[in-house]
Amino acid sequence: MRILFVMRHTGYVRNFEWMLRLLAERSHRVHLGFEPDKGADDAASLAAQLAADTDGTITHGKVPPRDDRWRSLVFGLRQSVSYLRYLAPPYDADSVKLRRRWGRQTPRLVVRVAAAPVLGAPAVRTAFARAARAVERCTPRSETIDAYLRDGGFDLLLVTPLVDRATQHDWVRSARGLGIPAALAVASWDNLTNKGLMFEPPDRTYVWNEIQRREAADLHGLDRDSVVVTGAHPFDHWFDWRPSTTRAELCAETGLDPDRPFLLYVCSSGFIASDERAVVARWIEAVRHHPGLEQVGILVRPHPTKGRIWAEGSAASLPNVAVWPSLGADPTTVERRACLYDSIHHSAAVVGANTTALIDAAIVGRRTFSVLLPELQGGQQGTLHFHYLLRENGGPLTVAGSLEEHAGQLRDWLESEQDDSWRRAFLESFVRPFGLDEPAAPRFVDDLERWAGSRSLPAGAQRRTSRPARRPASAA
Repeated sequence: MRILFVMRHTGYVRNFEWMLRLLAERSHRVHLGFEPDKGADDAASLAAQLAADTDGTITHGKVPPRDDRWRSLVFGLRQSVSYLRYLAPPYDADSVKLRRRWGRQTPRLVVRVAAAPVLGAPAVRTAFARAARAVERCTPRSETIDAYLRDGGFDLLLVTPLVDRATQHDWVRSARGLGIPAALAVASWDNLTNKGLMFEPPDRTYVWNEIQRREAADLHGLDRDSVVVTGAHPFDHWFDWRPSTTRAELCAETGLDPDRPFLLYVCSSGFIASDERAVVARWIEAVRHHPGLEQVGILVRPHPTKGRIWAEGSAASLPNVAVWPSLGADPTTVERRACLYDSIHHSAAVVGANTTALIDAAIVGRRTFSVLLPELQGGQQGTLHFHYLLRENGGPLTVAGSLEEHAGQLRDWLESEQDDSWRRAFLESFVRPFGLDEPAAPRFVDDLERWAGSRSLPAGAQRRTSRPARRPASAA
């Protein structure tokens, strides 16, 4: 098959690396099409590396945006309807931060009207959303996108994340209008809850687990039979990874005391915490003043998108505290993944606000902790996906309501006889629902081949017989 995979920006490439490599291994040609947007240089380098590693079976480049006279109307309608979702259940008063983020791209008039006592009533909002959807459906397809799909001879369209802003719906609409199968590949654990709504349902949607399958149906109105659970393929490599350094070597590189255990603090994205330095400083103070934790080492790992602010911080100047990598690093290469894995593996426990690294840590086998703070409320309790990590919901995360309680939990864990039972249920339901020995990327590609082969593809489509899946090779 010749597949066009439209991504919002280059930063999404690493979420699909193992699936992309497997598609190339099975001789499918994949063109990664990035929408005009600011992307991460590291992720762009990964796209280039994939192209080189697959001898050009994977290619990449920019795709054209919708540029006609309907653009402003269509995008405004989509943004408005998606904004209104945050004013109704399951979102509540805690979702203020999500509403504000989406409201920045929403027409000001809609935001003001939605806040009015009468015009913003639930029945009025529902009527407006239905009317806006009806108008949006009546607008013509993008001729530019139609032409790109037609001229490219693509047999299949993949998109991700679809729900982030208003642009990718045009790709799905054009593909379906031209008879090209269109599928959504969900990129992350928060995409279906923290972004916008769907306006053109994809023919098939690939999700990690049954939680996301419910989200797709309940929050976006998709037919459950069109939603396929594969497991969380972005984490496939961690299950076979091994440390590249000893604990003593890691401590020597970071400057931590090798004779004492260290805690790893993994920072979150800018949406969760715009500047986490003050939070980390308070956390370090609380840990260091708690009996039994005075001498514990602390390793702070900046978020890849917020690393530069740590060059101005003073945390690394404290005794037995290190910020590493000093400016953060997106784990898009073998060396950078090894850096992340080793820091988790050699730690005594992992702490964070709300970040994917907490899932990484559960896979590696390190207990995870968090503390609810007022300044983090919008990025923790104010999001739906954070609750999936909580222990009462079957998650691996131990959460405290105060820094004092949190420090006590850390001390108790360090002094306890540690076991592995706390994470297995989460991994088996959220990350690998078909078994811990069953990687997700082959399931994704197997189903994609079967599904595409069962449809009436455009002329020239290459029908393939699915062959036995192979586990993504560990880069360790």
